[in-house]
Formats: sequence, structure tokens, C-alpha cells
Amino acid sequence: QRIIDDIRALIERSGSAEAFVETRLVPYSRILETIREPRKSTLPLAEDIVARLEYLGWLGSGDWLPPLMLKWRLVEGAPDVLRPFLVRLDRLAYGMRLLGIGADRRIRRYVALLEAVRSNALTSPGNPLDLTRDEQRLIAYNLRNLHARSQIACKLLLLRLNDVMAGAPQHLDPADYTVEHVLPQKPARTSRWREWFETAEQREACMASLGNLILV
Repeated sequence: QRIIDDIRALIERSGSAEAFVETRLVPYSRILETIREPRKSTLPLAEDIVARLEYLGWLGSGDWLPPLMLKWRLVEGAPDVLRPFLVRLDRLAYGMRLLGIGADRRIRRYVALLEAVRSNALTSPGNPLDLTRDEQRLIAYNLRNLHARSQIACKLLLLRLNDVMAGAPQHLDPADYTVEHVLPQKPARTSRWREWFETAEQREACMASLGNLILV
């Protein structure tokens, strides 16, 4: 019932059902379609914008969609305006994933971002689109053992590092890959790994590092 009531309110604010369909529903549905499948879009999208949209799509959750759709609509898809916003949104979305923030807190952050987009308050200090200093420090700390914290986040980060090293997006499907350790998590007592990494502390620090992980 709440959804029905909200749609009725939207129709009333639009002036009529026809105006709602033409000025709200159809334009936003086209924007959503473009965001979800940027490579199939009939719009001429720049390669870097397509890549950012695909990276966001890797996250699985769609809580970042509303602020992006609103921004897209407000700037009418102008790439010079959309690009810097998309870069910051991408950083925020992945930053929150690396922070291990739950769905409820993420949604609250995106609701605040939605309001900031609507009020054009994205340049003010402490705006919800940018990561705070404390959040950045915690991300750096979490990267020390990211695989143990979140195997999915670790895989996505490695795929993005792979694209950076390749010099261009490789359009890989995260579902096709697993993350494996080079230095094993539990080397056998007779393993040469124990000769190369003599102490348990040394093995633990190296084993958990990003440099010890490989996509297979």
C-alpha cells in the first residue's frame, strides 16, 4: 500500500498520469537500462564511463543506483559533468565495501547522498559522496587482510588491479574467477615454504597480503 500511495503522490506532483509516465517513468527507466547494460546502450558513452558503470555493477547491490540516476537525469547525461561524479561514486561504493559496512548503513549513506545531489551540495565539506579521513585510514588497515575479511571484495579489488596493470578494462566476469594464495595458508611441516618464511608471524603477514593473492 505504501508503494501505491507513493506512486499516487508522484503522479499528483507531476500533474497527471500521462505527465508522470512521460517526464518521470520513461526517462528514468531509460537511464536505468543504460546504467545496467552500458555496452548495449544506444547512447554514445565514453569507454571510461562504461568501465565505471561495469565496476559498480560488479558490486551486486543496487543501493548506489538512485543517486546516480538522479544525477544523470539532472545533467541530462552530460559526460563532462557525469564523469567526475561517477569517479567519486565509484570510490565511495568500493570504499564502503572495503570497510565492510552493512546494508542498512550503506542505504543511509546513499539516502544522504541522494539529498545532496538534489540540493547540489556535493562540494561542501563533509558531504556524503567523499570518504572521510578516518574511513580512508580504516580502508588501508583492512587491506592488510582483506581476503579474510571479505573474499568477494578481495576478488573485485584484484580484478580492478588487473585492469590497471593491463592498461585497459579486460571485461572479465567475476563469477569466472577464484582467489588463491601463492604462499599457502597452512604449509605442511615439511614444506619448503617454512624454510623461506621461517616464523609464523612472517608467514601470516605475507600470506594475507594482496601481493600473495592471484586470480585463477
